[in-house]
Amino acid sequence: MPDEVALRRLGVLVPVSPDTDRLVPSLAGLLTLGIYPQEFFPQLNVTFVVLPSDQAGAVPEGGPRFIDNRSLNGPVPQIVSDAVDAIARNMRIESTVRGVGREDSYEYPVEALREAVVNAIMHRDYSPPSRGAQVQVEMYPSRLLVRNPGGLFGPVAETELGTEGVTSSRNPVLSALLQEVQLPDSDRVICENRGTGIPTMLEQLRRSGTASVRFSNAISHFTVIFTHAEHNDPDGRVQSTGEVHQAQDVNGRSAEILELFDGQQELTASGIAQATGLSKAMTNRYLARLVAAGRLIATAPASSRNRAYRLPAF
Repeated sequence: MPDEVALRRLGVLVPVSPDTDRLVPSLAGLLTLGIYPQEFFPQLNVTFVVLPSDQAGAVPEGGPRFIDNRSLNGPVPQIVSDAVDAIARNMRIESTVRGVGREDSYEYPVEALREAVVNAIMHRDYSPPSRGAQVQVEMYPSRLLVRNPGGLFGPVAETELGTEGVTSSRNPVLSALLQEVQLPDSDRVICENRGTGIPTMLEQLRRSGTASVRFSNAISHFTVIFTHAEHNDPDGRVQSTGEVHQAQDVNGRSAEILELFDGQQELTASGIAQATGLSKAMTNRYLARLVAAGRLIATAPASSRNRAYRLPAF
């Protein structure tokens, strides 16, 4: 079919008024396929700041107000790419020596951050009263916030976030277009539009063991809050504000680890991590708790390469 017909059926082009055939880009079409949508909607972008203190507005004496401060503009694919790059440049990289090599990991999983940014842009409120507000990404020493205008939409409740099959789209045309448009210099589309964004985010956090996430919902805005593992609760839970959604609580995960032992069999942290799918860092945290509680015995000091674990003899 002619391009104009196809673009109209996809919702990229719409009549300028009901009584004319003259077509103009829809808001979703402009944001997705436009060159510079901010020419017409200056605030439909993402702002990114890195703050030196955990208290907003608390500026160290003689120090800068922001460590980094950016306004990310362009069509949605470019904004997503630039936002993830900006966050990654400001994250700490943790290195672990394994044999003769080194394994680097970010303090927050990049894939989880991308999902949070995409969800914020895709599900934000684009109604006229909200077009003066942007998606905000704020990075503090202990946490990272992704905030979008507009609370949860439709039948989705905060306690159901991450539950399989639960999804609702405030902006269906934008969501449909973003599942077809690729990230810059990539063959990967922006989103799947199958309600898998938050489950993917939670799974990435579970695997990495470096951070947890919680959600804060209000009528005017929705916030995803990532907290670095150094500042998490000891059980490393991934939770919503109501603490209803948990990736795995400490008792369940500890029981899973204990079930791996058969009598006086000894297991290493690497073997346990491989069997459970946990990261090495998260595995070590659970093992430390189990040793402190007397549920496991470490066979060597923590600094020893031959350190293993076994059940105590009762």
